[in-house]
Amino acid sequence: MRVKTEAKRQEILRIAGKMFLSQGYGAVTMAAVAAELGGSKGTLYGYFPNKEDLFAAFIQQAGEEAYAPLEHQARPSANPSRALEAFGLSYLRLLLHPDIIAIVRLVASEAVRAPELAEIFFRIGPRRVTERFEQLFAALAAAGLLHLPDTARAALEFKVLCEAGLYEPLLLGGRAQPSAKEVETNVAAAVEIIIARYG
Repeated sequence: MRVKTEAKRQEILRIAGKMFLSQGYGAVTMAAVAAELGGSKGTLYGYFPNKEDLFAAFIQQAGEEAYAPLEHQARPSANPSRALEAFGLSYLRLLLHPDIIAIVRLVASEAVRAPELAEIFFRIGPRRVTERFEQLFAALAAAGLLHLPDTARAALEFKVLCEAGLYEPLLLGGRAQPSAKEVETNVAAAVEIIIARYG
């Protein structure tokens, strides 16, 4: 009887993930993943009983790993502009990363066929990010650094302002990867608007 190991599971997810991202969900078969692993299909099925479960595990892990850097960003500061700037930059660097863009495109392409997978990704990724924005704004409001009649609304406004003109065109293939200067400019403008409105 084969012994399952976490290292082997991670190897399977790494290889399958690369295949899903480069070929799309529909083109990848369990046999192809097993061949790429250099092992038998029996080994692969011992970890994941079908392609749907393998894809779901990849999406869940990818989302958790991608959004982890923001977990430690939602802390207030005596200077609200600096706190917002630091968080906005971390967020955009994450959101615009080529791997994240590829994963979002893949999830979107499979959303109609498998809405439960899109929900998994949304719950562990975008929803978690929105919560982190809200936590930062709540902390700044509690410290008396921002005056917010609606914390959730202000957090969403800042998120959208950071993304403006960069995220959607990149996601849809309408522009090249933004430069560091463009990212900084977007965040600085977003911070200026938020401070002017709620400072």
